[in-house]
Amino acid sequence: MSAEPTAAGPLADAERRAILAGRPLTTRLAICGSFPRDYVAGHPDGPETIRLLCEQLRTPGDEPHYLLAEEPRVHALAGLLRRGGLGELAGLRLRTRTPRRGPLQRMLDAFAFNNQPPLQRRTEEELIASLTVTRWFVEAIALAGRSRQITVAPSRDEIEGHLAVLELTRAARRLTAEGFVGRESELGVLHEYRGAPGGGSLADDPALVVSGVGGAGKSTLISQFVLDMVRQPAAEPFGWAYLDLDRPTLASYEPAVLLREVIRQVGVQHPGQLRAFRYLETTSVQRSAGAGLESYGGDTSWHVLADEFADQLRRAGITRVVVVLDTFEQLERSRHADELCYELFAKLATLVPALRLVVSGRAPARVFTDPARPDRHLSVGPFSGTDAVRLLGVLTRREAERTGRPAPEPDPAAAARIAELVGGLPLTLRLAARVLVGEGPDAVTDAVRRATTLDKVRTEFIRGFLYRRILDQIPDGASGAPLSRIARLCLVLRQITPDLLEQIVLPELGLAGFSGAQLFDELAGESGLFDRDGDTFRLRWEVREPALAALRYEDRDLVERLHRRARDYFAAGGGLEWAYHHLAVDDPDVNAMPSAVLRRLEPSLGDLPPATADAVRHRLAAGDVSSAAEQLSVWERRVLPQVEEALRSGELDQARRLLAERAERSPASPLHRAESRLHESEGDLPQAIASAESELSAARRATDARRYAAAAIHLAALHEKAGDPDAAIAALNDAEKHDLLAGAPAVRLEVLLNRVNVGERRRRDDEDTRWLLELDARALLQRLHDRGDRLGSALLRLLAAALGRDDPDRVIQAAAVVGLGHDEDPQRVRKLIDAVVAWDRAQEPPGALARAIVLSRRTYDDLGDAWTYALAGTGTDAGPVLEQLWQRQPPPPVREALREVYLWWGLPTTSPRSVPQERDLADILASAYPRSSHLRRIADIAGMRPAMILWEQPPRAVARDVIEQASREGRLSLLISAILNDDSVRSLHPRLRALVGEQWLREHELTEPP
Repeated sequence: MSAEPTAAGPLADAERRAILAGRPLTTRLAICGSFPRDYVAGHPDGPETIRLLCEQLRTPGDEPHYLLAEEPRVHALAGLLRRGGLGELAGLRLRTRTPRRGPLQRMLDAFAFNNQPPLQRRTEEELIASLTVTRWFVEAIALAGRSRQITVAPSRDEIEGHLAVLELTRAARRLTAEGFVGRESELGVLHEYRGAPGGGSLADDPALVVSGVGGAGKSTLISQFVLDMVRQPAAEPFGWAYLDLDRPTLASYEPAVLLREVIRQVGVQHPGQLRAFRYLETTSVQRSAGAGLESYGGDTSWHVLADEFADQLRRAGITRVVVVLDTFEQLERSRHADELCYELFAKLATLVPALRLVVSGRAPARVFTDPARPDRHLSVGPFSGTDAVRLLGVLTRREAERTGRPAPEPDPAAAARIAELVGGLPLTLRLAARVLVGEGPDAVTDAVRRATTLDKVRTEFIRGFLYRRILDQIPDGASGAPLSRIARLCLVLRQITPDLLEQIVLPELGLAGFSGAQLFDELAGESGLFDRDGDTFRLRWEVREPALAALRYEDRDLVERLHRRARDYFAAGGGLEWAYHHLAVDDPDVNAMPSAVLRRLEPSLGDLPPATADAVRHRLAAGDVSSAAEQLSVWERRVLPQVEEALRSGELDQARRLLAERAERSPASPLHRAESRLHESEGDLPQAIASAESELSAARRATDARRYAAAAIHLAALHEKAGDPDAAIAALNDAEKHDLLAGAPAVRLEVLLNRVNVGERRRRDDEDTRWLLELDARALLQRLHDRGDRLGSALLRLLAAALGRDDPDRVIQAAAVVGLGHDEDPQRVRKLIDAVVAWDRAQEPPGALARAIVLSRRTYDDLGDAWTYALAGTGTDAGPVLEQLWQRQPPPPVREALREVYLWWGLPTTSPRSVPQERDLADILASAYPRSSHLRRIADIAGMRPAMILWEQPPRAVARDVIEQASREGRLSLLISAILNDDSVRSLHPRLRALVGEQWLREHELTEPP
């Protein structure tokens, strides 16, 4: 053995790392968690091992701690397992003193000694450490070739699922940490509904609607309900999902986003099925990449995902799903989002008969409330009388325990007076309890001090709720305007615009010289207090509602003056905002007002005088559900999901029969869209066009900009399909100029870009016309600030097609996000491949591009084969390869070939759309084994050569390489056999068997397992 190099001739760091990785010290550190520097003090390899193989951790103390890096750790663990399996590991651990017993060390020891504690007994820190330890050992076992002999349990899916449930219930556990008092009967109603049999449709079996003003205890009630579902064993397999609609990740309120969140939450509760549910999420995202309004209600929309979700529930044996939609008032503020939400859950109710839906908000959710079913409305109101006094006593004792102070015992009269003063809401009673405990026991027994205490309760009620705790923190704007004073007056307005600031707020403050537009931008910058909604914004509900109540308490005249100013401002146009301010200060005859307007004002009834609010509630309770119009609307809601399901399953006769149940349609009926799709499926384009025109009119009457634009795009597509591009262009021109889209620049831009692309496809525009259209598009982009990361995949794809000829960067921006699309157009992709091959052959030397981008560790006899593998069938995963091509400045033929993929996106072709079997198999493989270490393990079991695979790629790319390498080695059947014999991915076995086919399975003697 040669001597090691001395300091005079040191090896390079990389060579030194390789030597140190095989040393005993590294093997010892592989079974240790973190350690201080003195743990390796005195060892000759210690300083270099820390420098080259370890990571320094951030620790709260002064002494730094270190952790052996993942790569040398995994190789060291693999060496131990290769030599003697888990026994070798346990033996070394017994002989090794470890420096500390933190969560990571405890979980390492649990694996080494095969003594894993149940997940329920692990702390959250131990669960997080378990994920890391599991990853290390899965990779080490695969590297050691011991995947058949050693099983890792609990699985990563089980650990992730347990952690995910903890995260989902974190807010609920915090809200109920002090106990659950006073809402036991309401909780019983929720559980009774949860256990009731489903009715198969929301029309026949409505959702349970929970409502109550802020501070009434709705959130605590809902939280306790969710925790009960987690903690109490069910009589049947079920899943639950809690969707807080105030969460930023759900803020689009798109049905697909809400549905994916339901799927995610149900999946983590069933670790054995987790990967199958994740497969649904992943393929849904891929399918929708680049899809725009042309897919509204179509096969690439959320409807397909709903069908797949229901199928997976059946495969998993999950018979009941409980969904809770909380803070529903947030969704109701987004126009027409509630209708789409209803459509989503109406569809799910037809697919999942035991679906239970709880909808909670400050006012009864309009679209889910059935006036004929009062048993499905749970009102959570203030406590009164003895209940309020009892709760005040409980809260006072808890506050005393929390602060370590003595608990006052007010006499019944004083307690009743306090409860009456603050209104009986749990939130206000809690504030009162804090004051009582803070003032001490004498405060409620001494007659002299009692009045002072009541006054402090009153003051705390105002200050606890009041804007001054929040709004006074807003600094003055750059203009010098007192933004906190302006925000204080904005409490009276449900929406805020520059004009409203100038006409209503600033005159009241004597600030008429300021610019409403500038103040609008300055206020909108306070994102913690204001929500932006297009060209308007509003104070966040949780700030506005209690603060407005307190402002009214403090200065009622000011509030009424502002209401009158706003009433007069909106009087000319009438509408919802005029009705709100009219009701706030006048004494109108609510019976003369449209019930639809009153129902949309339900979330704001707490702002109105009590007598007016009661009159509105009485009017809505009496309702007009027996009217023909309401009956028609109820029927349309009931039948729409059934028609959609029939169309999607190809049962055209059933769809036709359902639509023929009634001849009449409501003015804004959603059935016209379904009728158009039915006629198109039957090949009757003239009738499909007529129904599409009816849908366009219905969307216009519904004043739904998004629906209107989708209807126009669908109508144009039908005209184009019928060979009448001029009619298609006319439909898009009319829609783009309609006033309904004036306040929706993103939607208007999508219509305009479709118009540009139709003109190019059908050669209908001269250069001047196209230049003007592109000018309009760029102007709209400026309004949207042209932020590619915010435009969405559909607009990026349309911009690439419309503007990419003169602005090639648009093309690669789209390619990075949507690739070549989920359903590839084989002709267009082949044209792109041919252009790339021609470019590569012209390189010096020929094939230089393929060698740099594609070939890596494998070789191809032909450049065409190399680029076909790199691009054909990659779908939405083509982005990285296309980006690398773009970095090398492709010539115009390549750029144009890719742009044409987006120009002709989604249109009929002479060859069928391509979703290759290999890509479907890669989807399944990547979902079954979402990490490269998982894929390495299954490749090891199949006997493949791991050195031929690039493990550093994203999982789907690795999966694709594994499949191709298995085919090259003649081990594809062994790979599929290994997957079908892996119980950890049993949930995906049905999809894999369906993909390869029973005949193939029989030929390879892979029969259906018992």
